[in-house]
Amino acid sequence: NFSIGVRVFNFDLDDVLILETAKIPHRLNLFTKSGKYEFYGRLQDYEKKYTELFRCSRSALINIKNISEYNASTKMIYFDSSLSCKCSITKTRELKRRILAYK
Repeated sequence: NFSIGVRVFNFDLDDVLILETAKIPHRLNLFTKSGKYEFYGRLQDYEKKYTELFRCSRSALINIKNISEYNASTKMIYFDSSLSCKCSITKTRELKRRILAYK
């Protein structure tokens, strides 16, 4: 859950695709199956709070359950929608292990 002003949003973790840093400092972009949201926060806090999310790079947390394709040669992670993100070289081994463990 997160809040924007006085509004509080709650999401099922299965609906979350990517939580990444925004271009504006101290803000995060949350991509879900139903849309995109921007709010203040730190990735570190959400990484500790939701251990189901995987830190694929310095600037993104992803939900492994919603990955539709992973290209190991380009390090690109694709989701059901037109959304994608790049995986860090140091995280590729752990990402592959988690994908295989989930499937």
